Amino acid sequence: MMGNRRQRWRVLVCAGLAATLLSVCGGSTACVPSQCTSGALMKIQLVPAPSYGTGPSITRVGIGGGPITVCRNDECFSSTLPDEPAPGGAEASLAFAGTDLVVGSIWQNADQSIDMDIEWHLAAEQVVNGDHYVVTRDGFPTSLLDKAATYTPTTPGPDACAGGPVCQVVVLTP
Repeated sequence: MMGNRRQRWRVLVCAGLAATLLSVCGGSTACVPSQCTSGALMKIQLVPAPSYGTGPSITRVGIGGGPITVCRNDECFSSTLPDEPAPGGAEASLAFAGTDLVVGSIWQNADQSIDMDIEWHLAAEQVVNGDHYVVTRDGFPTSLLDKAATYTPTTPGPDACAGGPVCQVVVLTP
């Protein structure tokens, strides 16, 4: 299991920042280029927080499960949403058939909203500004996300870490 996917992008950036600080501040360790991941992170709210008002408590409605499809340009992969998110704010993983480069997770927040993250991992040389990402859900008339990507280069360190990877990332929201 890959652990908490919501934190993975932050860890990659923090690792690069740590390497930068060590090399700039004269750390005793030689700068070692860190790994980074190119691609897209799609952040989608599936269910907004309920508006309770002053009336009786509203019973929480599930997300209904069913197929979900994510596409990058003409390449698409599908997964199945659970009927309910994992209890207690835990993360439920989404496995996309036919690939290990697309992963997802879904969870319920403290405010009862339900969020989903989908990561599409690519090699830096595969990303092209204008890549078109679409996330659809069976039974819904409109897409959950339909965006063109403008990737941002990220590096794990300064010139002192020359030779380290330069990755291209984008965060997409509806």
